[in-house]
Amino acid sequence: MLEQASAAGHSLDDLLAPAKPYVPGRDHLGRVMAPVMAVTPQIAEILAADYELASAEVRFRQVERTGSRLVGCLELAVARSYPVDDGAPPETAMLDIRLRDITEVRFDSHDTQGAALRPEADGVSIGIGARGTLRAATADLHPDDRCWHLSAAGHRADATTPPRDSRPTWPDTPQEGRLGTNAMAAATLLHRAMLHIRMVRSAWALTGSRCATSTGPSPERARRSSPQARTACPTAAKPPSAN
Repeated sequence: MLEQASAAGHSLDDLLAPAKPYVPGRDHLGRVMAPVMAVTPQIAEILAADYELASAEVRFRQVERTGSRLVGCLELAVARSYPVDDGAPPETAMLDIRLRDITEVRFDSHDTQGAALRPEADGVSIGIGARGTLRAATADLHPDDRCWHLSAAGHRADATTPPRDSRPTWPDTPQEGRLGTNAMAAATLLHRAMLHIRMVRSAWALTGSRCATSTGPSPERARRSSPQARTACPTAAKPPSAN
């Protein structure tokens, strides 16, 4: 929404509090979950240690115009470098990457295997295949991995993430009052937009535009959304207790 408002010539930065950094959370089983991460040299090194980026496969890509800028998304299916528990391995892990202010796009649909994250002083470059490149000013990444808690990064996050039962101290309730005409119109529009987002389950679906090479959900997404694919990472088998 901030990007759309900025593209329309209305900056909301002065009206909103600074965004808080993303931090790991915990699921209903208490297992630590991966946060959204800015692609930095440190994050690129961590991902290279936990996933086989050289064999990554592009499952979805999109580049579109927002105002005077280009933004895009990239989904990579990756194999895990870290060991998982006994039993059949779960579904392939996915790396969801969102790019802003894209300055270069080179992609060959016949050359989609292999990826390299290259944070640079003036932005982020993502190598795809042998000759493909996506270059942008900034990029955020989220590992969509049910077994992330077993990775090296997951173990480090688990040591510093509070238990699920702990709750933050909520600020005081907002002051009650009547909204002006413009504020009420903005609040109504925001409310309706949030309802639409919840109905379609994806903000990208609201844009109504996809690049020519992607006309719907990625096959991986469709497969994983089916009931048969909703399987959690198997938990480690515990040794029998001595009697």
